[in-house]
Amino acid sequence: MGNSLSPLQKEAPQLTKYFKHQAKFHKDVAGMVGNPMELMTNPAKAQKLAEKMQRMQKALDDKLTVKARKSFKHHDVDDSGELDEAESQIFFEHYTRLYLEYTKDNGVEAAKTESVQLMQVAKLMGEGGSSEGNKKRLEEQVNKIKKEIEAQCEEYLQDKEARNKKAFAVIDVNGDGKLQEQEVVDALTPGHAKNMDLREALGLLSKQEKLQRKMQESARKKQVMRANGDVEGLKKLEEEELELAGNQMDDALEQMEQGCAQQ
Repeated sequence: MGNSLSPLQKEAPQLTKYFKHQAKFHKDVAGMVGNPMELMTNPAKAQKLAEKMQRMQKALDDKLTVKARKSFKHHDVDDSGELDEAESQIFFEHYTRLYLEYTKDNGVEAAKTESVQLMQVAKLMGEGGSSEGNKKRLEEQVNKIKKEIEAQCEEYLQDKEARNKKAFAVIDVNGDGKLQEQEVVDALTPGHAKNMDLREALGLLSKQEKLQRKMQESARKKQVMRANGDVEGLKKLEEEELELAGNQMDDALEQMEQGCAQQ
């Protein structure tokens, strides 16, 4: 998200500020971390950094709550104190498109930070590393991030009505067919269960979050199966968990191999 506002950002100014606060937080944290090797060898510094980050997270949460409430009021066009179905459709589209913009920009910044850190670690370990290879790897990562976000946005727009309907049902806790302010604030609070529910409904979960959800669902199923003495079901579920873990490991190894090949 740049300094000049796009038409979308002008349509949803409070949501734009909501995501800009998060972008600034992640950028500040990345700048504080600096060289990861130094933190690994300096526990006292790592502890102080963790405490400072906790304070920063609390301050961020307070800012996001304010922006969430202001965004609710902005989208409550008829000033009824609730978002009806029509108002919620606009809210969900604004949220999704701005979330994807934020994810793209944050992903690009994270890739740049990782690139610098990899070079620092390689230098400390006396491995040197090709700056040209590192630059090529960064360009490929950035292009991949942009293409993935473009595809996500296109998928949302093609399935917008169904996803918005699912998101509405997720947030409408009391089932009155309207979205209340606190329901929306909870859904916009990172770390709140409703935030992940909202992003899942809109198709915005990362691969890691999808895996986390699958493992949580698997754990719930295992509890039921144990209670019912379903030995065969448990065995099958544990095999599926191993397969999920193996796929995740394969993805991680592939990324590491790609990075090493281009150093």
